[in-house]
Amino acid sequence: MSVGRRGASSFDVPHPGVRDPRSRPRGEWSSLTDGLITGCLGLLVFLCFWAAATESPVGRVDAWATHRDAASRFTIEYPAGWTTTTHQGRGIAATRIGRSQNIYVEIVSQPTRSEQRVLLGAGSVVYAVLRTWHQSEESYLRLRFPDYRPDRPERTALGGRPAVWSRFTARQNSGELTGYHTTLLSRDRILLMVAVAPSDAWEDFKPIALHMLRSLRFGSSPARRLDH
Repeated sequence: MSVGRRGASSFDVPHPGVRDPRSRPRGEWSSLTDGLITGCLGLLVFLCFWAAATESPVGRVDAWATHRDAASRFTIEYPAGWTTTTHQGRGIAATRIGRSQNIYVEIVSQPTRSEQRVLLGAGSVVYAVLRTWHQSEESYLRLRFPDYRPDRPERTALGGRPAVWSRFTARQNSGELTGYHTTLLSRDRILLMVAVAPSDAWEDFKPIALHMLRSLRFGSSPARRLDH
């Protein structure tokens, strides 16, 4: 008896104990899938570390708080969550508002003497006197900041009061710093204001520093623009 030829569509049913070596148990990922998952997880970890390493030390501002200084009778806005410390003694009040040890705004105020108030009463010489005080403060800043290098001081006004300000660079153990130095007249007090941050974070800190300086208020005095 002849055996007929099998059709092209026919096939042998595999023995149930035999398995194609290329197959895998149902529900098990292939080595390619495992590799893709491992690679994605590694990339995610790298991106997390990279974001943390490149994040600005200044941080972002989600809300503003207000500091009220009773001794000098002023208010100033600052990023909520920043630390505020105030020290007073011998008529001098010093307030530091900071994000960290080298990112901060410091305000030091002291009363003017009677002969200084006479000079300041002559409107035409107010800025000349302020410029002299501003430059005399640089000797103090040079003691605090090595390699202190100020730009030329310029006139401005803050909180409706005359002021002189300049930009400066300096150095600390942590590297180069950039900042604003402002000398402000407030009736019977002189205010020294310093806003400083690492130079590589200055562009992030500058708008915050300008906002803080421009927010200065004495009573109901209107704020004036600080050019930069």
